[in-house]
Amino acid sequence: MKLADMYSEACGPADRLVLLYDGLLDTSRKKVRTELRDKFYRAKLTKWPQYAGLWRSQNASIAIYGTNDSGLSQRDFTSDALVTLLKAALVLQMAAVDKVLHDAVVKRFTKLVKNEKLDDRVRINLSDSYQVAVDSQKRSGKGGRVRKRAGALLKAEVIDGLYRKPYLSLDEVIKTCTLCGKKDIFARFRASGRTTASKDSLTSRWEKLYAMRNHIAHECDIIRKTKARKVHFHERTAKELKEDIAFVKSVGEFISSELQ
Repeated sequence: MKLADMYSEACGPADRLVLLYDGLLDTSRKKVRTELRDKFYRAKLTKWPQYAGLWRSQNASIAIYGTNDSGLSQRDFTSDALVTLLKAALVLQMAAVDKVLHDAVVKRFTKLVKNEKLDDRVRINLSDSYQVAVDSQKRSGKGGRVRKRAGALLKAEVIDGLYRKPYLSLDEVIKTCTLCGKKDIFARFRASGRTTASKDSLTSRWEKLYAMRNHIAHECDIIRKTKARKVHFHERTAKELKEDIAFVKSVGEFISSELQ
């Protein structure tokens, strides 16, 4: 599979989360009127008890009805509540870029090994190397004719080590693209016409997004405090998060096409 095709598939989960945000967002902000509630129950669309309370979340395309017994309310479909979907989408969108960068290295594995370009990327312990050699002597199949090749086992061990390290920091993105023959990737991105921003603003934005991704993925997006008496989360607006997701996706599309 081509890197661009794989990246397109990898973007699917993030795209669906953004779609869910838009589809579930309540824009009416209105409570259910008494006459509407009575009509709803008279229609006998559900077997809900009338005393359970009825709420509605609605936008231009979707209406969601529920009762207090559901554990949800209209407040759960406000932007402040649903913005969690966009935070998760940002993490997944950056994960798609990370996947592209790793796969680009793996696709060039033989060439990079011959040129000694992977020596500083992954280290294998001596004990692991010995275990690979031992495993290569084991036979399987009918009559024990099949014996695993040490080279194939060693390659699998190295690739496993490559995937354990994230490539999302600014330095790693630039270094990985350079390793794959594309130097100064953000200057290339700017020259592609996808943006009018300067190279410095692009790299600065990526650094901030990487830090944000780490806050969300590793710290639940909680504001750090030395002596916290109450948990406070970083405030992220839906508009800003959508713009950030679109930016990361655009960078990933460009990288996947460049490293094809």
